[in-house]
Amino acid sequence: MVFEIVFYCWLAYLTLRRWRATSDPTKGCSKEGLSTGRQRRTGVAAAAGGSSGDAAGGADAWEVEGHRRRSGGPSALKQSLADAAQRGDASAAARLLRDCEMQGGQPGATSFNLAIRACAKSGDLTACEAWVERMEEQGIPPTSCTYNILMDLCAKTDRAELCEQWMRRMEERGMEPTTVSFATVIYAHARRGDMERAETWLDRMVASSTGPDVVAFNSLIHACSVRGDVAGAVKWLEQLRRLELQTSVATYTSVIDACAKSGDADGAQRWFGEMLEDGVAPNVVTYSAMIDAFAKVGDLPRAEQWHHRMTESGIAPNAHSYTAVIKACARAQTSDSSEAAERWLDRSLAAGVAADRQMYTTVIDACGKKGDAERAQRVFQRMRAAGIRPHVMAYGALALPFANRGDWVKLETL
Repeated sequence: MVFEIVFYCWLAYLTLRRWRATSDPTKGCSKEGLSTGRQRRTGVAAAAGGSSGDAAGGADAWEVEGHRRRSGGPSALKQSLADAAQRGDASAAARLLRDCEMQGGQPGATSFNLAIRACAKSGDLTACEAWVERMEEQGIPPTSCTYNILMDLCAKTDRAELCEQWMRRMEERGMEPTTVSFATVIYAHARRGDMERAETWLDRMVASSTGPDVVAFNSLIHACSVRGDVAGAVKWLEQLRRLELQTSVATYTSVIDACAKSGDADGAQRWFGEMLEDGVAPNVVTYSAMIDAFAKVGDLPRAEQWHHRMTESGIAPNAHSYTAVIKACARAQTSDSSEAAERWLDRSLAAGVAADRQMYTTVIDACGKKGDAERAQRVFQRMRAAGIRPHVMAYGALALPFANRGDWVKLETL
């Protein structure tokens, strides 16, 4: 135990030093609370600046988008903005709007919302608020979509109080909160475990003209699943049923995921059966949750069976489902677990599913736990050859088998 603590402290130092030397600088988010006008204007300026540190897309993407917008008119502008929003490329979105204005165009609420969505996807709340201020300065009232984007970002970044502030601001502007608005605030509180506050907002939703909706209950159930709170997830599912609301694949998948995270594989299987009895068809996320459930308990044969059952039902696996089986290999620790992990990596590539950083790291972890240092190093090299930059967890998993056998010279060269 002492050896492992010393080893991991030493390893953390080495890998952090290597990581700092190769990683890109990250952008900070705004502080808690609504930003000042100056902060928001700075956010817009930064987004429109187009420095060498721009998000994916860069100058080449801007030239292509500019050509599409100039040749296709307003609809092409919106499509280019939608593309930038999908990528989370706030710089490209800002430049598109700026260029439109310079040519005498007047972007509408939809265009501004897409720019806000691009900033939200990159986690930049300050820039989001800047675009809202700019909309209002130009006489374009923010829409419910505008506020929902901001509230969603606050919820995902654990700013429940700020999420409520945006809800109140929405209501002060005379707008009726939508189902998504209520569901977002409910989720913001539920994900941090503040179920009392979440229930308060659910009661408000029920009393409003919006009324109860499955989206809000799914938000609560999903929040419980993130914490592995099976009892909480089941409680909300049962209440949803009592209100005779229609369950969905997201409803049951979240309950199954809660079981998986708590290590209750049998419970996950039981809820999968109830899902089928309710006439709800599972999707790839549901099957991945089932595989995760058996991976958690190290039951590789049953994890593989569920993957096979998914493909037999005509559902194409994705990177997450393959990674879930590989996790089962890492936990199973059978005589051929490291070999099985690499075999599943090969199956993913053969099926045309691109292996991502997490999949490669999980294979390396399986090899490392088995003490198969040479295979771990080979997979690590394959990862780098595929153009995927390893993160600290990959270095840690790779170093472990060499450290266990005392090969400190090799460790220094990794």
